[in-house]
Amino acid sequence: MSELPGGEPVESPSEVTRPSVLRGTAGLTVGGPEAAAASVSDPAPTPAETASQLTASKIAAAQDLLLRRKQLRAFEVLDVDGDGLVTRADTASLARKFASLTESGADGPKAGELISSIDQMWDALVAKPRWVPDNGCLSPENFVTVMANSVAVTPDKTLQYIGVLTNLTFAMADADGDGVLQREESVRLGMAVFKETREEAETGWNALSTADPDRATYAELLLAITDFVTGVNPESPGNLVLGRL
Repeated sequence: MSELPGGEPVESPSEVTRPSVLRGTAGLTVGGPEAAAASVSDPAPTPAETASQLTASKIAAAQDLLLRRKQLRAFEVLDVDGDGLVTRADTASLARKFASLTESGADGPKAGELISSIDQMWDALVAKPRWVPDNGCLSPENFVTVMANSVAVTPDKTLQYIGVLTNLTFAMADADGDGVLQREESVRLGMAVFKETREEAETGWNALSTADPDRATYAELLLAITDFVTGVNPESPGNLVLGRL
């Protein structure tokens, strides 16, 4: 086994399960309405906040260019209304759209859990850090900076968020509960939810389904998404989970 930055062991692909990836994520449990309340930044940043913003920007500028390309691809997906900004409302809209295309439904409890978890992630990565210039919405550059700092500064927490959201979305997409995703259903969801062409959706499917061309396990999905968010190997299949960059 390898270890997380904090010393926690990481399971090999054969050992990864939905329950195992949730170990140590007590701080990420679904909250009530108060969990979705965003912090409001002061109109004018203090000198300390300005210095923090500069540091965060330097971290983003120094990151691997492949990560930046993937972050901008994720921004395209999350900008649901196409206004050039990503907001908390965009993330909730995307979650509801995904849920509406599964048996869980847009108003079901699983959709509520997914939205609450995404809200908590927004609070942690966007609303609370004082260096984020505008915690109500993110331009492409600010989105890149948020993601770059999440990966570089708090990688253990980032891995936990990936695990929680992957667990919820997999459970919703796996309608029959057999522990695998089917090719056609996953391609359909990719096209409908992530604004992908069929070619892009099939490219994404091939990136995560490495053992069986028609079925993908939870472990494969988790590893592909983790690689998309954190990986810098240009040859990795995980780079293509949202289609070609």
